Amino acid sequence: MRYAVISDIHGNLPALDAVVEDAERNHTDVFLFAGDYCLGNPYPDGCIARMRALAEQYAFYAVRGNQEAYFERMPEDESARTDGNGQIIYWCHKNIVPENLEFLLKLPNQLRFQCQARSVYMTHSSADFIADSVHRKWSPSKLLKRYGGSFVPPEELKKDIGDYFQTDRQFRERLAELPEGIYIFGHSHIQWNYMSEDCKKVLINPGACGLPVDCVKEGIPYTMLEITDTGEVNLEEKRVPFDMDGYLAMFRKSVQFREVPVWSRLIMKQLETRKEYISLFLQYMEEYAGKTGETQRPFPLPLWEKGFGLWYRAVFGEDAALGNSGV
Repeated sequence: MRYAVISDIHGNLPALDAVVEDAERNHTDVFLFAGDYCLGNPYPDGCIARMRALAEQYAFYAVRGNQEAYFERMPEDESARTDGNGQIIYWCHKNIVPENLEFLLKLPNQLRFQCQARSVYMTHSSADFIADSVHRKWSPSKLLKRYGGSFVPPEELKKDIGDYFQTDRQFRERLAELPEGIYIFGHSHIQWNYMSEDCKKVLINPGACGLPVDCVKEGIPYTMLEITDTGEVNLEEKRVPFDMDGYLAMFRKSVQFREVPVWSRLIMKQLETRKEYISLFLQYMEEYAGKTGETQRPFPLPLWEKGFGLWYRAVFGEDAALGNSGV
């Protein structure tokens, strides 16, 4: 059986289409989705519709991500939707049709199933299996500090993470506690895998096909998993060619770009650079709000847009071009 392992689509329908087409060319039998399907890019409804179509055509397993939980906590009062932080959540929720939202909210948080006598476990975050033993060192914000403004070849990233697996005590301790099985998750937006020497424990993070911020410029990631009739496991980390410049030009013409300017420009800069800047921006906003004396959280929209314009110019040396509501 051949499994296409996909995660963190974040509303990027062209990226999902590219990955699915590649997976189909690679004779995929089963599609596995590890969460975070909507927020960020401007095509959330299309992504869910595509997943539903795959679920009708193929064997299909999917779990919820942390971002799906936002849709269960939406304010009933429309007038309450005035903060900057939640703009992308409110916009996304409004632009998903009811049947697709229902599909999303019915997904489980975790799954376990059997294949060829191998137990397969799925959840969104590796923390459910190995605590923070990987994420504390290999998160997108830490990659930004490690590699700076440079892109990193996928082979170098794989080697650096592989060296960590061999030497980090906390990871080895958490791994020893796991039952035998194949563990699938996403969340960190960093593609990696680990297979124990006896091949009885396998960990798979396919990376973020819709929002890759792993400092790797080449392609968009997913992972092919093969489990043979005898239970042997084979893995292939894929990077599918993707016209990012063409996609960003399409993004600029989207409704989300016009109606949710801060989040749209932030996501686009991350796609352009393959680096994570959200944490840096939120840190700046806390400092900026403190200087202005603003205590409201989430941040009021005018402060959110003003702060973003100042931060964007300071970090990237260019105007964020938010129009009249920004700088």
